[in-house]
Amino acid sequence: MLRRERTIYALIFRDQRCYVGQSIDANRRVRQHRYPSSGWNEDFESVILTVCHDNVWNANRLEFAWRWAAHLAGWRVLSAPGEFFTNLPIITWDEVKIVGEGLNWPFPRHIDAGFSKSVTEWSILIDLEQI
Repeated sequence: MLRRERTIYALIFRDQRCYVGQSIDANRRVRQHRYPSSGWNEDFESVILTVCHDNVWNANRLEFAWRWAAHLAGWRVLSAPGEFFTNLPIITWDEVKIVGEGLNWPFPRHIDAGFSKSVTEWSILIDLEQI
């Protein structure tokens, strides 16, 4: 499998809601999320959680580990605009849950103000070999 730089990012919404995704070009992807046609019709902060140099399989597992970390921190994880993962505990593999338990979800439980339109780089490097 092709190893390349991949960015795991989060869209942070008010009321403890978030979307975690990945891209090989996070700035482009976040701009796409901001298009009116994308379905994300409210303000959000975009944050880079980590950057990895790996294949898509391991990046997907890391993406789910971050979703699990958000879930454990009390956040509601979106799978698409307006849709929540209702089965996240079931679809997340046990080894990915263990990695997610070791990640520190870096956001407070309540975000009510201070949203901006810029991408904030929040680099948290982990060893993908542990996944």
